[in-house]
Amino acid sequence: MLFRSASGGQSYSWTPSTGLSSDTIANPLASPASNTEYIVTVSNGPGCDDVDTVLVTVLPAAIADAGVDVSICQGDTAQLNASGGITYSWSPATDIDDPTIPNPQVWPNLPTVYVVTVTDENGCHATDSVFIDVFAAVATGDTTLCFGDTAQLGVSPTGVSIAWYPSAYLSDKIGRAHV
Repeated sequence: MLFRSASGGQSYSWTPSTGLSSDTIANPLASPASNTEYIVTVSNGPGCDDVDTVLVTVLPAAIADAGVDVSICQGDTAQLNASGGITYSWSPATDIDDPTIPNPQVWPNLPTVYVVTVTDENGCHATDSVFIDVFAAVATGDTTLCFGDTAQLGVSPTGVSIAWYPSAYLSDKIGRAHV
């Protein structure tokens, strides 16, 4: 929205009224969809009117593209690839080598959504986001057992291919195992 102001009168009339918060106040907010020339008529009593114009130029919307979602293993890095502007600002600014460039390296420990704010050559802003999924296998907790007993080992996430090492004393080296 754009602030425009007229002064010096008792009453005000703006035309066209399209895109204005009010067409009868001195300082309406203007948010037209396209370039619009507004005409204000300022009245200061009977027969004492003045007219002025103001042109509101609407720039094209900025376009931000944060790139495609990526899956990495915990401890690995991924490269983000934004486009659409001349300056960039990534958030969160943690686990990232430079949050002010279009293509920083990131190394999150947990799944993270990175949001980029792009500023174009006209100073217009846009945002987009990219999801970095972080795969981390977590084995079930430590256990104690007596000689000759068995313990159920497990890992999450389930449904992925896993291998247990060392394989001695395991009933199955792939998937869930008994020791």
